[in-house]
Amino acid sequence: MELRSFFYPLRRFWWLIAGAMLLAGMASFIATRELPPIYIARTTLIVGRSFADPNPSSNEFTLGRQLAGIYADVARREPVRRATEDALGLSALPDYDVRILPNSQLIEITVTDSIPERAQAVADELARQLIRRSPGEAESDASGRGAFVTQQLDYLQEKILETQTALEQEQVRLGGLTSAVEINAASDQIDALQTKLNALQNNYASLLSSTGQAASNTLSVIEPAELPTEPVGASRALLVGIATVLGLLLAAGAAHLLDYLDDSVHRPQDAEAATGVPVVGSVGKIRGDSGRGKLVTVLDPFSAASESFRLMRAAIRYAASERPIKSLLITSANSAEGKSLLAANLAIVMAQAGERVLLVDADVSRPAQHDLFALPNGQGLATFFDMERKNDSVDFEELIQGSGVEGLDVLTSGPRPEMPIGLLERGTLTTLLESVEDEYDFVLVDSPAALAVADALYLAKSLDGVLLAVDAGCTSRADLTELRERLDRVQAQVVGVVLNRYSQSTRAYNGYFVPQTTEEIEEPQPE
Repeated sequence: MELRSFFYPLRRFWWLIAGAMLLAGMASFIATRELPPIYIARTTLIVGRSFADPNPSSNEFTLGRQLAGIYADVARREPVRRATEDALGLSALPDYDVRILPNSQLIEITVTDSIPERAQAVADELARQLIRRSPGEAESDASGRGAFVTQQLDYLQEKILETQTALEQEQVRLGGLTSAVEINAASDQIDALQTKLNALQNNYASLLSSTGQAASNTLSVIEPAELPTEPVGASRALLVGIATVLGLLLAAGAAHLLDYLDDSVHRPQDAEAATGVPVVGSVGKIRGDSGRGKLVTVLDPFSAASESFRLMRAAIRYAASERPIKSLLITSANSAEGKSLLAANLAIVMAQAGERVLLVDADVSRPAQHDLFALPNGQGLATFFDMERKNDSVDFEELIQGSGVEGLDVLTSGPRPEMPIGLLERGTLTTLLESVEDEYDFVLVDSPAALAVADALYLAKSLDGVLLAVDAGCTSRADLTELRERLDRVQAQVVGVVLNRYSQSTRAYNGYFVPQTTEEIEEPQPE
């Protein structure tokens, strides 16, 4: 996909994208304005005493991580929650989370609240309630027993130091003895002191292991909650920006979907894909009064719209260099797609270039050329066919009228017959064209809409080429494809496609050199 093709739906539905972005931005701004600021407080606890032990074992760390998982689960339970509410006098706790930090014995309690002081208080109280449910806290509550154990530990520590000192002194004295009796006595004394020291150390270790000082199943706070001062989460501006971008993405997707579902022809690429022939020109919107007010090539021959018609003439002449074209049928898939005004202005620029041109209005059901050139329509093409059907002689030149433009004559449709459909099938337009072959350089025929009646197909077989008028934004690709298929069945030579009402922004965007214009082509309404 070309980059221009990708961005085309975005430019086409810019109003949808702008509206979606504005709506999403405003909605997010209103929503975030009502949201209170959010604060987070954290309290961190550690399980066991391995962190303070200079020689911890791997078993202590493993046990600590297992205990941390249990305590984290307990902190989420209703007893801890209810005890915290009672301690703080709250009817309900704000949202909080308890998690174990990866590969550690650390437990982190995180409280989220709109009031920073309450978040801090809840985080610390949850930690206190959790510690109260640990064995270390239960032992500390028995103050008398704890004091006795501490006293015994101090006594054992003093005796161990005394025994170690006596043992060192006895070992020094042994080194200076020479008598065998004294040496044996000193050795016995050293053995007795060593036995006493071992017993004291064992007692000390056993008593110490029963206290919180060396317990593995204990909890302690290593980082109390601090009072949060800054709210967390994305700022309001960031949230509005994210919502606006999401609105942009959704609207862009909707624009591509709408463009995919839209079957109408909007760009030259669409027309070329549906017909298989090139776009020889395009004309923007031509605004003006009815009738001659639509003939921009007469009223303003130096305008951008007039230049568009001259570019079409050059493209048609280029096609004629490969295959001679002296007669050209201008038709469209449906009515009111700008073919009549296209035929009139194209005929004028050909005449302005010095060619002798005959413009034939063959759309007897919806004639328009007499209105465009302000000509009477009392007789014309229908008159010719009617006289031919009655085998009456008619001077064909008497039916042709001057247009007011030098070099351009017009054969109007004439009075509407009782049965206009199939008139061109019954008549012989070829005979008419052969009679003026030497007098005119080029003949343009404005025919009925090809999908509405079959007259255009009969005309297409009789003329050298066919030019298709397409109303950009209205003509469907399916209709244009069907029109091309019908013309192929009668072996008509399609010269190219002209886009009517082709918007200025689309033209510039797709890189086609078509002069800018702000005027509008409209199919004149029949009288």
